Amino acid sequence: MKKLIALMTTAALATGMLSSCSKKYHYDDNKAIRLAIEYMNDKYGKGIRDINAYHVGMNEHYIGVEFKLDESAPNETDEKTYEVRVYIEDDGKTHYVKCDNYMNTLFVPFIEEGIGQVLKQNGINDYMLTIDDIYQFEARENNYYTTDYRIPDQDTDLEFYFKNYKLNFYCYVAIPDSVKAQISTSQKCIDYIGDKIELLFDDDHMHLIIDMYYDSEFGSIKDENPGNGKSYVSYKKFI
Repeated sequence: MKKLIALMTTAALATGMLSSCSKKYHYDDNKAIRLAIEYMNDKYGKGIRDINAYHVGMNEHYIGVEFKLDESAPNETDEKTYEVRVYIEDDGKTHYVKCDNYMNTLFVPFIEEGIGQVLKQNGINDYMLTIDDIYQFEARENNYYTTDYRIPDQDTDLEFYFKNYKLNFYCYVAIPDSVKAQISTSQKCIDYIGDKIELLFDDDHMHLIIDMYYDSEFGSIKDENPGNGKSYVSYKKFI
């Protein structure tokens, strides 16, 4: 009898697990598209066009609303595809915008300028800098930002973002050999740059990669002809 009860209990638990896994979510594409249109207009003042919706449902349930910007100005030539993600809860009764990747076009130049200012303030005026693969932990994917993420402006400094949002990203810096001479050795150079940038951070992380070029080749790199030069040393540091 006890064995029979145990088997029945196991069967009931298995049925419950299967039922939970197969729980159906109602994906309302029209609602998601409407929310995405309103969100892009309200937050960024942007209209959208060429809209496409797709569904994701595993550990997360959301509708990805892909689109292009609907710009009327003749000088606007942005043909990139962006996305707003509308998440679903309560088996589909609740739809809400969680994140977008358009913010990346605004924040990357802002963070590059901010870190560039740190380099200049510490005597490094000749460099190239690229920020890539920004991961906001709450958005849970590279280059996506939650709805509360503040649009960069002249009244907000870089420290604000590191204090209020948890970020992880890659920072690539290219410098000429002459910069190393100012700071003694190659390793001291990367440690020096890393230490100065690290002062900005709260609980965020940066993968810093510094490539050094011979002065004679660095000019071609700055002229956006990287094939004409090759770094003779590359260092990495996790901050």
